[in-house]
Amino acid sequence: MGHGERLEVAKTALKDVLGRLRPEDNFGLVAFDDQVQVVVPAGPLTDKDAVKSAISALRPGGSTDLSAGYLRGLQEAEQVARDAGATVLLVSDGHANRGVTDPEILGEKADQAFHRGITTSALGIGQEYDEHMLAALARDGRGNDGMAEHTDAAAQFIAAQVDGLLAQAAQAVCLLLRMEPALRGVDLVNELPVTATTDGPLVELGSLYSGETRTLTLVLDLPAGPPLGPVRLGALELSWTELPALKQHTATVPLDAEVVPPAWPPPAPLIPAWTPNSSSSTPSRPSGTLPPPPGARTPPRPSRSCAGRATR
Repeated sequence: MGHGERLEVAKTALKDVLGRLRPEDNFGLVAFDDQVQVVVPAGPLTDKDAVKSAISALRPGGSTDLSAGYLRGLQEAEQVARDAGATVLLVSDGHANRGVTDPEILGEKADQAFHRGITTSALGIGQEYDEHMLAALARDGRGNDGMAEHTDAAAQFIAAQVDGLLAQAAQAVCLLLRMEPALRGVDLVNELPVTATTDGPLVELGSLYSGETRTLTLVLDLPAGPPLGPVRLGALELSWTELPALKQHTATVPLDAEVVPPAWPPPAPLIPAWTPNSSSSTPSRPSGTLPPPPGARTPPRPSRSCAGRATR
């Protein structure tokens, strides 16, 4: 697939998705190659036909200054984000070879934008796009990343981002784990941004959608030997902004555990052992086992002691 074909895939997908938007929805379009052009200034989508014509007029360019295009897109999004936030969808078919080309640096920009209410998603077209760069932007921008080789796949991905915006139920969702002294530490298995606070770790969850389920896996570090019975480890405090009312909410649930004694005594050994017979120099043997061969040495008496560590 050539550069011109990949651009046509993106253009067709964008025009198809415009039908899902309402006139009061904000939309903007920034094009970039070695230069940046604001094709459609961010604002209400009052003239869809004019926007489709502007998209159709896009032509392939030269180099890929992805950072310049992304940063200009953030500027446009900030003009319309306000309290409800905004999403920047970066669509690219090539490697960043101009401007900032370090994924970590642009990822930091995406993280900063998220804390200003702007989510970043990314879509790679074809097989020559900068996978590491787009993945870093989507990860740190708390959005989604995907790839498409054909118009249908590109349209489906973009439509999913649009439908998600229309179905958002909450924004700025975060989870605070308030730790009790009984809890020494906690690790988050999920790859999500975590900030250390005086009360405990604060996990940024981004936006939630109607009917969505999220799963978090936490590894808790407890000291050895706590008293048996119930123990309070802390509390989970979830905060979010309800849409479209922009009302702030907080819900708190306790985090408890039950300390039980370890399994004891340990299971008996499964391997039979020879034991000396008190009335004969010939060792006795367990029932059902073969006698030792002639001239065999008597095995030493096994130790009956055991050592181990049990934690509660």
